[in-house]
Amino acid sequence: MKLKDKKPQPKKYSHIIEVKVKIGKPKQIIQEKIPAKYYEVSLTSQLVSNKANNELLLLLVNYFKVNLSDLHIISGLRSSRKIIKIDEHLS
Repeated sequence: MKLKDKKPQPKKYSHIIEVKVKIGKPKQIIQEKIPAKYYEVSLTSQLVSNKANNELLLLLVNYFKVNLSDLHIISGLRSSRKIIKIDEHLS
């Protein structure tokens, strides 16, 4: 039996950011704070059925220009302070 040729996997790297979420605001805003890995994010959603987390992830997808599958809430799923891992692929 021959080994199949494996396609080279794109290299990726990850970075971690801390996000403080403010809910029920009139519009969505992302503010990058100092240090650069800290963000304050205003969301229009309320804390109902995970809507705020979903809105946060979709907002971050557009901000960082990554796929939804590249974002992971690793801490703070039910908190206003979240630690998020962002996987980015190198070409």
